[in-house]
Amino acid sequence: MRYHFRGVLRILVLLILLIFLLPVTGMATQQTGPLGVLNQFPIHMIFLTPRPHSPQAISENAFTSAVSFNYFSIYSNASSSTHSLLMDMEAMVLDLRLAYGLTDDLSFGARIPMVSMQDGFMDNSLEWFHGSFGLPNYGKERRPKDKFAYIIQKDGQAWFQAKKGGLNLLDLTLFTQIDLIDFKPYFPTKVGLTYEAKIPGGDETHGFGSGAWDHGIFIPIKVSFSLTNVYLMPGYIFIGIPEFKDSIISTRDIKSFFIGCEYRYSSNLSFLAQINSYTSPFKDTKIEKLDVASVELALGLRWAYTSYLSAEMAFCEDLTRSAPDFNLHFMMNLKIP
Repeated sequence: MRYHFRGVLRILVLLILLIFLLPVTGMATQQTGPLGVLNQFPIHMIFLTPRPHSPQAISENAFTSAVSFNYFSIYSNASSSTHSLLMDMEAMVLDLRLAYGLTDDLSFGARIPMVSMQDGFMDNSLEWFHGSFGLPNYGKERRPKDKFAYIIQKDGQAWFQAKKGGLNLLDLTLFTQIDLIDFKPYFPTKVGLTYEAKIPGGDETHGFGSGAWDHGIFIPIKVSFSLTNVYLMPGYIFIGIPEFKDSIISTRDIKSFFIGCEYRYSSNLSFLAQINSYTSPFKDTKIEKLDVASVELALGLRWAYTSYLSAEMAFCEDLTRSAPDFNLHFMMNLKIP
C-alpha cells in the first residue's frame, strides 16, 4: 500500500507541475483572496475550523468550484495524568468546495472533505533534514520507521478506533456569505459576514467526524492598496459535544483570528503569506499539543490562467505544534459566470 500511495503522489505532483507550466490565455484578471488552506491537524478535522476567505461574495447566478489537495506529515507522542496521545502518520486530504451566487451580495455553498491516512514514506528524509539543520526530531527516531499510529485515550479508554487507508469522508460544511459594507471610494476596505455549519457525515467510530453539529460566525475583511491586499478574519465557533461511544470529551468553543497579505506581482501572479490561528477545542487534557492554541504559517502563490481559472500552491508550517509538522497545499479554482 505504501508504494501505491507513493505512486499516486508522484502522479499528482507531475500534474501540478504541468498545470503551472500551462500557457496563460491572454491577459488574465487576477482572482484575489487568501490561500484557501485549512489547518490539517488530524484531531481538529472532526470540528469546524476557520476557512480563510475573501469578503467578496460571488456575483449573481455565478457558480464557483475549487478542488484542493493537501499532503502532510505529523508526529506527536505525549501523555498526562488523564490523557495520552500518539500520532504518527502521513495523510492526503482532498477537498471539494462549491458555491453559488444567489444575488450580487449573497452566496451559499458547501465543502466536502475526504482524507486518507497512511504509514507514509518520508521518515528517513525528515530525520536527515532535522539532523542536518539541528532541528528537534521530538523522539520520532524511537518509533518504527513509516509506521501508522493514531491513538488518543482518556483514562485508558480510546476516543475512537483509528483507520488507515482508503479515502474517507469527513464531516460536511455548509456556508452562506453576505457583503456587509464597502467603504469605497472613501477607504479601500470591504467587510463581509459568513455563517458556517458543520454537519455529521464522517464516521465518528474511526475518528473522521464528531457526530455533532458545529456553528461558526466569521467576519472577513479586505483592505486594498495599489499592489497589495491585506486580509483579516476574526471568528467564533460554537462546538457541539462529540458523540463518541465510550468516551466523554471535554470541549470548548473556538475563538479564531486570521491575517494574510497578498502581493500582486502581475495580472497573473500573486505571492501570499498568512497566519491562521484559533484556540483549542479541547480543555483539561493537560497535553500541550491538544490544549494550546493553533498557529500555522502559510507561504504560497496564485497563478491565473484566465479570469475564471486559477491555481494556488502553498507550504504550511506549524508554529505551536497544534498543526501538522508540515503541509503541502495545492488548489484549482474555477468560476462559471
